[in-house]
Amino acid sequence: MAQILVVEDETALVDVITSVLTAKGHTVLHAYDGQKGLDMALHERPALVIADHMLPLMTGLELCRALKREHPEPPVPFLLMTAGNVPLEDSCPDAVLRKPFRVEELESQVDTLLQTRAPSFFG
Repeated sequence: MAQILVVEDETALVDVITSVLTAKGHTVLHAYDGQKGLDMALHERPALVIADHMLPLMTGLELCRALKREHPEPPVPFLLMTAGNVPLEDSCPDAVLRKPFRVEELESQVDTLLQTRAPSFFG
């Protein structure tokens, strides 16, 4: 299955997401702040990044923009989690998952984003 990076500062939520994704056969990496998330994403080249909007050191949107600026091809799908609003004109995240969310919503978003990922030698 896929390697997925979860960038979230709430450890309980990281545990839930990790449990859901590993049950589906995915490998999950995690970072607890935006800068570490960017470093890991650039180094590990995951098939998908899931990040909270409100993170220490760098917001989820800043992380998304930096990742796509630093490594635009092939694009890494980006799922932004937020309890707030994302400006409609911001097209950086490929999808937005509103908190609180149901497990089925997370699974559906992940499946959709992994299916639409551009094929590459990164896997």
